[in-house]
Amino acid sequence: MAIFSKKYLYLFLLYAIVICFVHNNSISLWDQDESAYAGFAKNMIESGNWLIPDFMWSDIHRKPPLHFWNIAISYKIFGINEFSVRFPSALFIILTYLIVYFQGKTLFGEKTAFMSSIVLGTSLFVPILAKVSVTDATLLFFSTLCAFSILQTLLNKGFVHVIVFWCSFAMALLTKGPPIIIFCSVFIFILFIFHPARKNLIKLHPWFFLPLAIAPLYTWGYLTTENDNGAFIKWMIDWYILKRIGGSVLGQTGPPGTHLLLITAFFIPYLMFLPSSIWNGIRGLWKREPDNILLGSWFIAGWLIYEFSPSKLPAYSVVAHIPLAILIGKT
Repeated sequence: MAIFSKKYLYLFLLYAIVICFVHNNSISLWDQDESAYAGFAKNMIESGNWLIPDFMWSDIHRKPPLHFWNIAISYKIFGINEFSVRFPSALFIILTYLIVYFQGKTLFGEKTAFMSSIVLGTSLFVPILAKVSVTDATLLFFSTLCAFSILQTLLNKGFVHVIVFWCSFAMALLTKGPPIIIFCSVFIFILFIFHPARKNLIKLHPWFFLPLAIAPLYTWGYLTTENDNGAFIKWMIDWYILKRIGGSVLGQTGPPGTHLLLITAFFIPYLMFLPSSIWNGIRGLWKREPDNILLGSWFIAGWLIYEFSPSKLPAYSVVAHIPLAILIGKT
């Protein structure tokens, strides 16, 4: 167990900081999303309107505001530049690695947690989210915190995890809206069917905490309605929710199985471990294997539903990368 001493964790953290932060100021903004988000934050500072994201030719990139607020705060600290635009994403990816280690250590042991963090940090997609300022790094962090909190609650580890879950859920809603509802609902549903300690999930008390978790998003929506008579919220419901449910709004589509193929490509450094790792997770559901039933439920909740969605952006299923990294770490 000496190999898992703290100095190796610090070395991995140093590696992650270098990978996530170095050259973030010397590379131009990558694409329309990143440029739009940078513009939203800049206009928030200049106009004083922190409610409605606004930047020329960027209407289709508007989302709930937390990521734009984070960039604007970063501007205040580091100035308006590419490093500031990417700072929140890089920070949340590093925090995700740390959550995988520290929460994973309590659930799956230090050895597995350490290896899982390395697997995740050397996969081919999650580290990229630190190098481009999109909402998915922030959403991944809060989704991961939600997932670990659900597992800790399931295993009866204390009421504090219920509070952490709902706070993370609220922040994920403010980051991207519906994805966290989809993920948590499916994850809890699968656990409720297959896990013998399912009754512990009642401790989440959604009838009381869900309205509180929705309150920040609702308050933001109410204030935007006061600002523009509801035009922005109506647009969000139509473009961001209804049209995405009904089809691939920007032509980013593919057949069922596309996400699994992409996940395989992103974990290709660990290709020899992938089949057994995925199989162990899925088999764990009906075999009631203590760790695998948790990780298999998490993986399926983060991946399967998007195979039936018309849109096939790889970031949609990134939440499934966390349990897969842990399954590979176990293997």
